[in-house]
Amino acid sequence: MPTYSSLIIPAGRSKAIGAVISDKVSVTAVLATTDKVRFGPFPPGIIPSHVKLVHGELDTGTDALRAKVGYVHTDGTTGDDDLFGATLTTFNAASGAAGSDLAASDRVEIQKPFFVEIIPTVAANAMAATKTVVCTLFGELVGAK
Repeated sequence: MPTYSSLIIPAGRSKAIGAVISDKVSVTAVLATTDKVRFGPFPPGIIPSHVKLVHGELDTGTDALRAKVGYVHTDGTTGDDDLFGATLTTFNAASGAAGSDLAASDRVEIQKPFFVEIIPTVAANAMAATKTVVCTLFGELVGAK
């Protein structure tokens, strides 16, 4: 019978403290596939567990909007553009006060300053008015290397 063990990132749990970091952005126009909704920058040394997004309806009408949520490093190097989800319909309706929780699909330590991004993969149909999106990132703060 096999034994399955956790894969702890070095220096992970022995020195970790909880991290809760938040930012907000106003979306003023219908989102196209060339747009990004960017939060941050956030500091390095975080192992994200999930993001909570509190938002208005970013696509009224046909609800065509599809998006991925992930991160990119502030220096422009690739992160994981769909760490928190791909082909999401999350933003087609207002989240309400409880928000929309998106769990990280992998346990990764982000070692450089970064932005959390919403990237549309299918453009929105319409948007009634400017909407505010609040992004709260939860995770372990293990410190920069």
